[in-house]
Amino acid sequence: MSVIATSATPSISLSFTREHDYFKARSGCARRWEKPNMAVARFQIYRSAATGVTWRFLSANNRSIGQAADTFDDASSCAVALRDLRDRLASASVIINREGPKQLWAWRIRIADQDLAVSSRRYHRRVQASYACRSFLELVAESPNSELPRLVHF
Repeated sequence: MSVIATSATPSISLSFTREHDYFKARSGCARRWEKPNMAVARFQIYRSAATGVTWRFLSANNRSIGQAADTFDDASSCAVALRDLRDRLASASVIINREGPKQLWAWRIRIADQDLAVSSRRYHRRVQASYACRSFLELVAESPNSELPRLVHF
């Protein structure tokens, strides 16, 4: 990226080929400039007084897209289930059906006749549920696999 910065004198201009050089010139110091962390989709393991330990998948705007179909005894067993979901996602089947008394649409991720993930909310239209499930699958596949989320208490 090329950035042009002009000083107070209109006849002098500086050209920087990297943002790092621009920051050093603007601030007058040689500290390293780091881009701010952008929000990304991620897993969150949490403990709720009502439900126990479970996980949910948050989009970049912090909205819950999907969650675990079951609760777990502790955070480590929940983390194992997360790894299992990530590792076996390619062989998963998707079920989209109507649920509840209002017959709203919901999706489920099923592997070997076991539900591993379910939608966090219900949808009025089937196409909305289908789109949300597709987004969940794509974002989980792209999510960082190296670190596990930390446990959050509600």
